[in-house]
Amino acid sequence: MDWNAICWIMADWPYTKDGGHITPEKIDGYMRRWFQQFHPYVWELDGEVVAFMNYRMNGIFLEITHAGVLPAVRGTGWFTRMAKDMAAKLTAEGHDVAYFSVLEKAEFILNKFNRAGEGDGQSGKIFYGTTDGKF
Repeated sequence: MDWNAICWIMADWPYTKDGGHITPEKIDGYMRRWFQQFHPYVWELDGEVVAFMNYRMNGIFLEITHAGVLPAVRGTGWFTRMAKDMAAKLTAEGHDVAYFSVLEKAEFILNKFNRAGEGDGQSGKIFYGTTDGKF
């Protein structure tokens, strides 16, 4: 995964009370940890990263832990295309339920899925959702 692209994708993520703002040094550390804990899924256009998602199995459940799209192409359908491709891959592997959390500014994602609660994260309110078979 291209750490520079991930830096751009996460550049406007909210300030966290423990970690502060996202910086290139933090991305390097995050990505080292991500490669140990998650399966990265990257969506590219002409060889350039436009979106990414990290996922892992948590017991019998699939957990989507991080996802983002380059700010310059947000709102143009790249995340939807990546999510549909990922859903086809997961369905082929026998998964039909995934759970995830979203930051407050991405709460609109839950309009397509089932809400499963809310909580307080390091950057503010977070919302939990589940696919329950409807990727």
